Amino acid sequence: RHTRHRAGGDGADGTFFIFAPPKLKPQVIGAAVEIDFSNYDLRPPSVVFVDPFKRQPIARKDLQLKMLRRSPLPGPPTEIVPVLPQNTVQLTDFIQANSMEHAPFLCMAGVRE
Repeated sequence: RHTRHRAGGDGADGTFFIFAPPKLKPQVIGAAVEIDFSNYDLRPPSVVFVDPFKRQPIARKDLQLKMLRRSPLPGPPTEIVPVLPQNTVQLTDFIQANSMEHAPFLCMAGVRE
């Protein structure tokens, strides 16, 4: 679910996204982000994790979500990857922060932070 609204007081267009797993009962909000596309033709979008009710930035300790990614495996063909033993492939979290008290950010290409 997402809604369009004006982000902040600077007049920039922002988009508010709520991430909720549809099959989990009772339904919960996993995370919420504000995406700022201002100056998009020159800069990548800004993605800020926010409180889903107050729409204020949150600290990493308040975000329970992990966005795990399997590191690229050098060498083995893609057919071998599914048969690798569990827990032998290192996972990296796309959501990073300088500390648990600081704001989390997406550590990936194409994101301003």
